[in-house]
Amino acid sequence: MNPFEIVFTTVVALTVLTAGSATVIVLVVDTRARPGAKTVAARLMEIAVVGAGAVIALLDLGAR
Repeated sequence: MNPFEIVFTTVVALTVLTAGSATVIVLVVDTRARPGAKTVAARLMEIAVVGAGAVIALLDLGAR
């Protein structure tokens, strides 16, 4: 496995895990009663969006 594949796989895994964690928090925890949980879920989704951007950038880089 070359270094590009390792980085790409890691970014994809972290993106999926953070988006999944945010989804689970929103579905399981009552975010109206716990505003801290809502903040954590929002931050995790921000990380997932940045990760999605990184995946797109890596795909463009890998195509060259």
